[in-house]
Amino acid sequence: SYRYPKTQREKIDGKRHYVFDKEKLPSVTTILDQTQSAEKREALARWRESKGEAEATRIVDESGARGTAMHKILEKCTELSSFTRSLNLCPIIEKLL
Repeated sequence: SYRYPKTQREKIDGKRHYVFDKEKLPSVTTILDQTQSAEKREALARWRESKGEAEATRIVDESGARGTAMHKILEKCTELSSFTRSLNLCPIIEKLL
């Protein structure tokens, strides 16, 4: 299985980057944020306004935590040895891989 290199997260101008060796690479979220159309930015601003700042922040934070948890689960399942996989510990997640 593929072994991901060790990285560290760092914020540069408020945007998440990953430090790999001596290179600082923007996260996927940072790239997507920087490439959004004006229309999408406006729609997100309208959504945030309709929810109110506190509720919008809560939803964004909860969604981010869910995404981080799922990413960790998927990463762990892909790292499992063939023996551990044979124990069928991640049957639902295995279907996603």
